[in-house]
Amino acid sequence: MRRARSTATLLAVLWLGGCGGCGASEPATPTAPPSPAPQQAVRPKAAAVSMSCGPKARLRTGYLPRGLKARTSLRAVRPLGKVRGYRWKTADGQWLAVGVVCGVRGAGHLVSLVATASLDMHKGRPAIRWTRGRSSYVLWLDRPGTAVLVAASSALTLEIPRVMTGIKGNPSPR
Repeated sequence: MRRARSTATLLAVLWLGGCGGCGASEPATPTAPPSPAPQQAVRPKAAAVSMSCGPKARLRTGYLPRGLKARTSLRAVRPLGKVRGYRWKTADGQWLAVGVVCGVRGAGHLVSLVATASLDMHKGRPAIRWTRGRSSYVLWLDRPGTAVLVAASSALTLEIPRVMTGIKGNPSPR
């Protein structure tokens, strides 16, 4: 079992970052079925929050769904451990979280963080997706040392791709 996992991790690292494109036309981006009623973005500057793993790696949220109220600090997510970010709740108890995981060294490290995760790509960068209960999680490598997490409870899962697209940061050196 351990050897199969090591082989799978090695293949994932080579596939995700080994050749820098290898002539691939357009990187795959995660898609979700359209939501039944599109919701407008929260535009006030107070809604946008900043997270970072250092002074030069600051990320900001853009789109957040309507109806999110109480914002609390997000400090840990199982099985990732320490996370720097925020979690919002709706009046009926649904939640959405955005954060950064510092110290993720590369694609191989990213793949090894969650045993049940599946591989994905976001804006040409390695990503993993997983679920726990009825909640969905996406974590992608923004730059070496910084991975970005977007997670949501069941009712807000369809908002994850739009929240991911709205996250902006400093351009990473590639």
